[in-house]
Amino acid sequence: MASAPALAHDRGRPAQGRGFFSGHQDLVWAETLHLPSIWDLSDINIEMGAAFRAAGKPTAIEVHAAPNQEVRVLWRDSSGRAWRIPHDWRKRRVRLPAYDLLLENDVPPDVAEEFAGKSVSVNYHPGSLCCLPDGYRFRDGHGGRWPIRAIDCLLLGYGDRDERLA
Repeated sequence: MASAPALAHDRGRPAQGRGFFSGHQDLVWAETLHLPSIWDLSDINIEMGAAFRAAGKPTAIEVHAAPNQEVRVLWRDSSGRAWRIPHDWRKRRVRLPAYDLLLENDVPPDVAEEFAGKSVSVNYHPGSLCCLPDGYRFRDGHGGRWPIRAIDCLLLGYGDRDERLA
């Protein structure tokens, strides 16, 4: 498999459009993703038995990218059956920017002080109503959700982990 190319939505910058690959050749590569809960997996029509065995565990996925086509993500269960996972259905681990940039994003000073430079888990569903087209929202320890520009964050990886894990 080829090494992962820089997709338009990597390096902290969301893709233009809906996850289309802008490269010049077909590519396939592997990534590791922590799959979410059994209920989230069943919501995308993965059968309950397979969802139960995979939920919350680091799992190898195949990413298929072809020029001017939507990126496809496949996960194979323990029997080898391939399941399609929406390309934009994942969480990301990002490092939040320094205090001053958090303030520029309208994060309150006390939250900015606590979270400056910390790693957090954020949802990333470009094109959906729940996520920002050019950024993320991170949660503080009191239920507050704060928007942050993606370009101000450092993308650390993909996965489903606790919000406060730093």
